[in-house]
Amino acid sequence: TSLLKSVFFLSLFLFFYAPSAIGQQNPNESQWTADGYSLKKVVSNTSIQTGVNFSYTIIYSAPAGATTIHIEDEVPAALQIVSVPTPLQVNGIAPVINISGQTVSYDLTGLPAGSSSSGSFTIVVKFPEGVTCNGTSVRNRAGIRIGDKMNYTPHVNTTALAEDPWVIKKTILHDGKVVVNPMGGNCGYLIAPDDTATYRLYVTKANGFYGTVTGQHNMSNAVVTDQLPPGAVFISSTCGISAPLTGNTFTWQPNNGNLDATNPHASYYCDIKVYYPAGAFPVGTFINNEASLNGEMCNQQVEHTSNQTCIEVAAPITKGTFGKYLYMTNRVPGCDGYYYIPFRNTGNVALSHFIINDVIPSGITVTSVSVAGGSSTTTMSLTANNGQNIINQNITTNYFNSPSLNFTVNDLKWEMTGSLPPNNGIYLYIYFTVDPNPPGTDVENCATFNGLNNNLTLNPVCTTFKVGDYQPIPCVLKEICSPKESYDPGEIIRFRLRVQNVGSATMSGANLEDILSSHFTYVGNETYYTANTYNVACSGSGTIPAGATAWSGVTTNHSNNNLSWNLPDIESDCQLFYTANCGYYGTTQLPYYYVEFDVQIDSLAPAG
Repeated sequence: TSLLKSVFFLSLFLFFYAPSAIGQQNPNESQWTADGYSLKKVVSNTSIQTGVNFSYTIIYSAPAGATTIHIEDEVPAALQIVSVPTPLQVNGIAPVINISGQTVSYDLTGLPAGSSSSGSFTIVVKFPEGVTCNGTSVRNRAGIRIGDKMNYTPHVNTTALAEDPWVIKKTILHDGKVVVNPMGGNCGYLIAPDDTATYRLYVTKANGFYGTVTGQHNMSNAVVTDQLPPGAVFISSTCGISAPLTGNTFTWQPNNGNLDATNPHASYYCDIKVYYPAGAFPVGTFINNEASLNGEMCNQQVEHTSNQTCIEVAAPITKGTFGKYLYMTNRVPGCDGYYYIPFRNTGNVALSHFIINDVIPSGITVTSVSVAGGSSTTTMSLTANNGQNIINQNITTNYFNSPSLNFTVNDLKWEMTGSLPPNNGIYLYIYFTVDPNPPGTDVENCATFNGLNNNLTLNPVCTTFKVGDYQPIPCVLKEICSPKESYDPGEIIRFRLRVQNVGSATMSGANLEDILSSHFTYVGNETYYTANTYNVACSGSGTIPAGATAWSGVTTNHSNNNLSWNLPDIESDCQLFYTANCGYYGTTQLPYYYVEFDVQIDSLAPAG
């Protein structure tokens, strides 16, 4: 009896633990099998960000004799069906896909009775972005009809991932009232007593979320709150909120309280202007302030706090800097140069209308002028010869370049006619050609500042140059063609020498010399050419590189490692540039002359 019981229970154990008709190998798959049929469901992701597509793939097989196949998949309501790609034919029969609401069906009819069949189809879905809560989980299965009965796979599960993307920022606008503190300090911003400040409240997506929509929550009933300091007076806003405020608290619902995460570049802002009376905010007061964003997300209250702004109430300081500089390589008759006159507001209050006068000295001819700088509140005017010649009286952009002036300029009047905020500057450029003057002639130029009603006095600024003699000025650069980090003994190195004449006279009878290291042996393979760019490719094989032309007339006078080239004349053209550059880029307005040659590293050259 005992033995029979043991056999009986062992049989039960084997029955219940035999391979099941329903199995699940891993979290991404589930499978049903019976009577020669098999149905497997595979999900591409078990967790995924909202708004990102994932897929269900249904794979089946049926035995010979099955002439129809009907498979259904009821996609969970929390998912959006994106697409169902057209499946492949099975035994010459095209499947029919039907989508009705959230149910996707797959049908085959008329299959050959003598053949088994197998196939698959895919359903592409996603968790809708913005509205799907983090942690939302969906379970899904597929079913196949055999006779009049639906047979289902176990469920596969996928969980949604979503985050709160929203942040609130508060910035101070430089509107001519609030200014950056030129001296730095704890706050960094200054305001005069009894004045206003304009803030920008800015609700947007945080870094990493801005520009995308995936894995993000909307926010509903969003409210921005800014509690103004006691004594502050709200003036106005750009988002429809008007004075007076209740309890001195500013509230605003960006986008009517609905922050839309499905907009990749969602951002909402409102500017508010606040008045700080001197009685409540005397000189030396630091005004700190921050705003908050509150709202609902997946039936939960959320709150964000902005950065803290700080403004210091400071006594007005009217201050400026003013200079004059000469830029000119060839200070000889017929060559060009320019004066640079910068003015900067280094105080903590905006400057109103002021004038800079420049009396043009004899010995030069002004050819054109340009101005730059300022802010959106800055306008400028340029006239010449006591206002008789108008160059431009309404300069409203941050750059103006005059055409060539067709009249003699004896003086220039440069006016800032609008407002120049602190830490802003304006800049005048006066381009000229040196007139015929004997060498040694001094040419002095001065500019004066008239502060008008700004209560600002600055000393005149002057610069002087002495007319020189015509002379060539060579600029020489040596470089390695296709340089490497290291070289081995016996390797060939190709050097290139580059020459420019940045002077005021033709360079005649010049010799270019290069004394090679004792670890090099001169090989030759020289190439001579001229080009209009500083970075034309090396010739390498000895042929003229593309974009260059041959430089004829170069001869050599080498002696062992003492290399010498006799150069043909190189003309000067000092009217093409103001200041020369002898560095890597050279003077880009002038032609470049090149000499290339090969050397070999000595076989006994030591490392390093």
